[in-house]
Parts: sequence; C-alpha cells; structure tokens
Amino acid sequence: MFFGTCIDAEGEYFDTAHFPNCLEQYPFQGGGCYLLLGSVEVDFHFPTITIHKMAKMPFIPDHNIRWTKKNL
Repeated sequence: MFFGTCIDAEGEYFDTAHFPNCLEQYPFQGGGCYLLLGSVEVDFHFPTITIHKMAKMPFIPDHNIRWTKKNL
C-alpha cells in the first residue's frame, strides 16, 4: 500500500491511498501529472482519495525552454 500527498488545480492539498491490487493494474510511471479516479473520504476534516484507477498525463514540450544539465 502506498500513500501520496498531491496538490489540485486550485492549490489545495489532498492525500491519496493506493492499494496493491490497484497498483498492479495502474502503477506509478515516474514523476509528472496524473489523472486520478477514486472515492473521496474525509477524516478529521482532511480529504483522502482511495485510488481506483490512475493514468500519467502527457507533457506538451515547450520549445522556448532550452534544457541543459546546468538548469536541471
């Protein structure tokens, strides 16, 4: 089982819970933005999403930024 802390589009924090059966089918694929599907539970006034499915979202390359080892 894995736990995560994420930030939504409005800058609000929330926790995620990932169970082993879900992670087998929908594993983490490195850093980035993920589309999450799950059920929300609120304990102690803080939301937690139990993840049922997730998919990594693609990045759109910005050709105006020149990446070098120096600025990574």
